Amino acid sequence: MLIYISDKDFIHRICLLACDAPCREGTYQDLPCGKNQKKICLNCKKECPRGTYMSRQCTSLGNAECKDCTKKCTAADYEFKRCTDVDDRECRERRDLRFPSVSSNIIAENMKDVSLVNSEELSRTRGFHIDRGSGFFIKGTVTYFKPQILLQPVDHSVNNELDRFNGSPELVDKYCPYPVPSYYELGKFDLQNITYKNKMYGGKTFIEPCETYMRHGNFPNKQHTSRYIYCSQPGPVTNIFELRSGFGSSTPIWIEKEENCVSKNAACLNCTKTCAKKMRLQGGECGVTDKDNGRSPRLPLCMSCCADSNCTNLCETYHDYHCQTEQCLVGDLLGFQLRPIYDNSNNVYCHMTPVTNDTVMELVYNVINYYETLVSETLIVKSDGSWITTGKMHYGYKIVDIDIDSKVRQIPDFVKISSVTKQVAAGRYKQGDVSVKTLITQTSAVVRPKSPFSTTSSSFAQHSCEDEVLDNIMMAKGIDEPFDQYPGSVEFLHDNHSYVVSSEGTSDLPSIRIVVNRHKSLLESLFPMAKLVFNHLQGNITRNTTHWVMNVTGKIKECPGVLSINLTDPGYPTEPLYQFVAQVRCPKTFELSFAVPTGDKSYLDKEFALSVKDKDTVHQLFVFKPAGRKYVYSSGSTQGQVTTTKDSKQPSHFSIPFMATVIGVVVLLLFIAAFGMMVKFGQPTSDVLEFKWCHLVLMVGYISFHFLFAVCASMTVFVLIVVAVNSDTTAFLKNYQQQRSVKSAFTHLELDHMERHLLAEIHRQNSVANSSKQMCDQQMLIIIENLNDLRKEIERNTTEDIVKKDIHNLLGNQMKTLAQKFTSNIDIFRERFESYIKFMRQKFTTELQQTYRSMEQNKWLTTAQFLRRSVKNVRDLENLPTRPFLQWLGIPEDLTQLSL
Repeated sequence: MLIYISDKDFIHRICLLACDAPCREGTYQDLPCGKNQKKICLNCKKECPRGTYMSRQCTSLGNAECKDCTKKCTAADYEFKRCTDVDDRECRERRDLRFPSVSSNIIAENMKDVSLVNSEELSRTRGFHIDRGSGFFIKGTVTYFKPQILLQPVDHSVNNELDRFNGSPELVDKYCPYPVPSYYELGKFDLQNITYKNKMYGGKTFIEPCETYMRHGNFPNKQHTSRYIYCSQPGPVTNIFELRSGFGSSTPIWIEKEENCVSKNAACLNCTKTCAKKMRLQGGECGVTDKDNGRSPRLPLCMSCCADSNCTNLCETYHDYHCQTEQCLVGDLLGFQLRPIYDNSNNVYCHMTPVTNDTVMELVYNVINYYETLVSETLIVKSDGSWITTGKMHYGYKIVDIDIDSKVRQIPDFVKISSVTKQVAAGRYKQGDVSVKTLITQTSAVVRPKSPFSTTSSSFAQHSCEDEVLDNIMMAKGIDEPFDQYPGSVEFLHDNHSYVVSSEGTSDLPSIRIVVNRHKSLLESLFPMAKLVFNHLQGNITRNTTHWVMNVTGKIKECPGVLSINLTDPGYPTEPLYQFVAQVRCPKTFELSFAVPTGDKSYLDKEFALSVKDKDTVHQLFVFKPAGRKYVYSSGSTQGQVTTTKDSKQPSHFSIPFMATVIGVVVLLLFIAAFGMMVKFGQPTSDVLEFKWCHLVLMVGYISFHFLFAVCASMTVFVLIVVAVNSDTTAFLKNYQQQRSVKSAFTHLELDHMERHLLAEIHRQNSVANSSKQMCDQQMLIIIENLNDLRKEIERNTTEDIVKKDIHNLLGNQMKTLAQKFTSNIDIFRERFESYIKFMRQKFTTELQQTYRSMEQNKWLTTAQFLRRSVKNVRDLENLPTRPFLQWLGIPEDLTQLSL
């Protein structure tokens, strides 16, 4: 007895049989048969979920089992057998893939078979041979190699000291066009009792001669002036020497602008003097008495009244803007000169610079494919910025990367040439750190510019005493060499004042390292890219017993040209199965054949993605083989086959043979009738005359009727014969419209079936893509969460031990650096500020004293001085004190008491 029980998820078949009765086909025994338990049979599992395969088939004793498929293949493998419901995934090494077959007009470069050993280092040898792989070889020879540093003189045509050079002109012509002085001597000299004036240019004070309508006093001539800086007061330039006490004091004098003003000045001044004499000699209310001590306004009032009454006409034309006097100074000056000193021997110093764009190497190389030379080129390498600063350079050109090392570790910028021994020494120009302003000497100091000719005697004299002109000059220890000598060898070239610097030792030879980049394609680098005709790019997939075979045909617009081709399994989009570059030669069409080993069932579908990169873009071609009919396993069954029959041939059109038959019969009948009439006309005349007209009419009617009957009977028989012969054609014509409708309906059914199939396939692929995307998103979320957790954990573990320590060290070093820098800047600022304060105090005090002296000696106060002397003489007779002149005038002198 059999009992079938159905459930929502699956149909349980419980077979209550006798213990010795086996389960039915398609079921398995779930529980054993016992005394109180009958045998129970359940339906077998028919298929496994996605991502698993059936590791064991269902038998009468047990159900089928499903296991998870092996994980996806790694980058070094490819998928030999995919994961299906009956097979596990199997991976094999990519190196087992055979390179695709190509047409005879293609040269292919397998980018997955590039040799790792692809570089050569040359020192003593000059040839190299590199096996690139895929039948490509690079052979080359270094035909020219000059790894020395070439030096040439720096162009100092604007700033130089050739006018001070006392050596032989042959040295300049042969060895160096602009000789550098061995050192400079900064000299100081005194000029006493000089009349000068201060002029302001750009906020700076310059010393000039006192000139109006004539030069007043004495001043050095112009030739002497152009080479010196003159200082009337202490300043940055004077601070390097010891100054005598009292330097900076001068006496102001007032100079008339024009000779006419001098005569007017004398007339006005004489008039005021006359008033003073009258007051002293006449006495009376305006006379000088012993009671005058400078406090009484009587004498100034009397003097003003006398001048107003007697001198107005003489002085009114003098005091206009045309006769305003100019102030000049009389005092001591200090002169400073920067004088170049050249080596008295036959040595010449020269400032040099490395030559750019100089040919360092020439390389001839050939690119060979098996026995065919594809490219033969000559490569010229010239010096660049890295070469002239470090003695090393990297040069890349197409497929070749070149590293050159001259082994010159220090690039000289200064040479010394001995014209006697012809020996050359090179080195670096000395860069001193000692400021010249910190050294005090007597009358001279040995100095050097911070770079050759950055300061010359002419440019030095263009500054003022207040400039920081010595910031560009460094203190020299003496008359020692102005450069630190380089230990390598230097050779003089007799052309264009050039010098060659070589490496230090003969054991350390210059080297060349030639590298062929394994990530660059030879064909892409050497030849132009092609342009693909995309609608001619076609492909198909077939299956033999061991391989998936994909055949591809294509065409380019112009030949030859290069294409970059990748063949990818869509399941592994980032790891191409084949990656190569092909040069397509003429003709323009090409063929490719890929054979990928497989263990898949023959009925499975297969898809490959072909990527072709041309000159403009990347073209994608997806080739898909649909799944075939699956094997049906049953007793006595075989593999199902699908057969197709060819369409029957369409009958030819009936109108042409039918019309030809009818026309032929009509022509035959007409021929017979004409022949009969011609025979009748041949009868004798006597016989014809015996006929009567009625017989004739009767005969004509009978013949006509007979003719018509024969024609109708013949045509009827003819039509029947034609219809019988063309019955198939007639039936086809009758049913042609119906057959066409049936065929159109069948075509629409086929199209509808294909549309439904494509829609179902699209929905399936969309569902697979969505499920894959969801799985990927879930996995990525898990990975992101794990990374965030890991990052937080790392931060928690390392913040206190590493980050804080690093931050503490960083802040400590930064604070230390800032403190040192700030302290150094504060010291420099304090030194400069103290010097500036002292300078300003001394300058201001000197100017105040000069102002007081100027007022005391002012010629317009001559009458006041005369009256004060008269008062003083009277008071001296009575032993009474008299106030100083400025106090007598009521001018306080406490401004001269300045403190720091």
